[in-house]
Amino acid sequence: VVPLYSQASEVGPKTTIRFPVYPGSLWDGNGPPKRIKDVTDGLSNTIGAVIVPDQHAIEWANPNPWVLSVDNPMSDVFGDRDVAPVLMLDGAAIVLSRAEMTNEKLKAMLTIAGGETIER
Repeated sequence: VVPLYSQASEVGPKTTIRFPVYPGSLWDGNGPPKRIKDVTDGLSNTIGAVIVPDQHAIEWANPNPWVLSVDNPMSDVFGDRDVAPVLMLDGAAIVLSRAEMTNEKLKAMLTIAGGETIER
């Protein structure tokens, strides 16, 4: 296990750091990688990585994408937890609260160029 990808968890030699694939997200689609200038919603408004519920943990080098539910991404991001730690593209580590989140707000935070205004 690469120490950088390890965190306190009950999942053993796996990681719960995942990159969300959602329509319009940084990790969505095939083709050339997206660039910083493609993130027109702002780096501080866009999720880059999530500490996921244990059921979504994978071996750290597993190439399988973490594809979120289009209709209910909260179910994937939160699972049965009340909070979800995330890394924003500006480097800020924040904790999302289920009580303060909606699917629409989460969808806006996952997309890079949706033009939504996000209040945290």
